[in-house]
Amino acid sequence: MPLARAFRQVVGATLRSLVEDHAAWTSLSPANVPPLAALGTPQPRTVAPPHFRVDDMQAAFAEGMGTLAPILATFLPSETMTALGRPAAGDAAFDDVLWAKLLFHAVAASARRVLPVDEIAMALLPLYQGRAAWFLSETSALGGEPAQGAQPSLADAMQVARAEYVAQLPGQAPRGG
Repeated sequence: MPLARAFRQVVGATLRSLVEDHAAWTSLSPANVPPLAALGTPQPRTVAPPHFRVDDMQAAFAEGMGTLAPILATFLPSETMTALGRPAAGDAAFDDVLWAKLLFHAVAASARRVLPVDEIAMALLPLYQGRAAWFLSETSALGGEPAQGAQPSLADAMQVARAEYVAQLPGQAPRGG
């Protein structure tokens, strides 16, 4: 299955699920949001790690930012568009905070029906490629344990972005943890 088709199916289904179950996951206070679980025990490598064409992924990101800018601008605030332009140009990291924020903007756009969910999902594909390229570049030299240490950082960024998203919903008062 080509990447674009698989991405549209998985991300589209995820966005639809988040919209459908919106009340359930946005009503949890931060103290009641379960932590990201790590399942199983890391296994030693028995084969060579897969080779990723990071340069191609970065190029797809930069091209996608140029081509899809009008679509992205329909659901991403100008500050986020500006922030995405820096890693697209190779001038900055595509860090956890930026990735988490843009995902919650996509959820908000899906909930508001700014665009069809599949169009939002497809607009995210080059951004995903850029994020993956940056992440692979940053962690490929680290090896197993240090690379896995990046997981809590992303989980923390997602929790912060989730809290910011929930706080801006109509009728939502800030909640204590």
